[in-house]
Amino acid sequence: MIHIDDIERIFNEYPETFDGLKEGVIEKFRDWYPSNMHVIDAFEKEAFYLLTRGRRERYSIYTIREKLRWDSLVSESGQDYKLNNNFSPFIARILMFMNSDMDGMFSTRRELETEELTA
Repeated sequence: MIHIDDIERIFNEYPETFDGLKEGVIEKFRDWYPSNMHVIDAFEKEAFYLLTRGRRERYSIYTIREKLRWDSLVSESGQDYKLNNNFSPFIARILMFMNSDMDGMFSTRRELETEELTA
């Protein structure tokens, strides 16, 4: 089980874990996760299930997000919707960082800045 202190340690000691993600979204995630550790726990539980009973070595974190949306009561604190799309990349990186068995389980990519999208 991942704790708030674990995530703070990643942000403070290993900020490169979140390289390529937009700074504004990083700040929103930092505000979000302390009151939503139950969401991260649910992702971790599903990821461990896939790791031990799945048929592949790699999965999409978005698959887990959609499964949680579909068949669970997991929802974010203080939100009208169940799970924010923007935070899945953070959760994938945290899960892989904290669980060596999950290293490489999820594909990660950097988000394109606006000017890159129009070039």
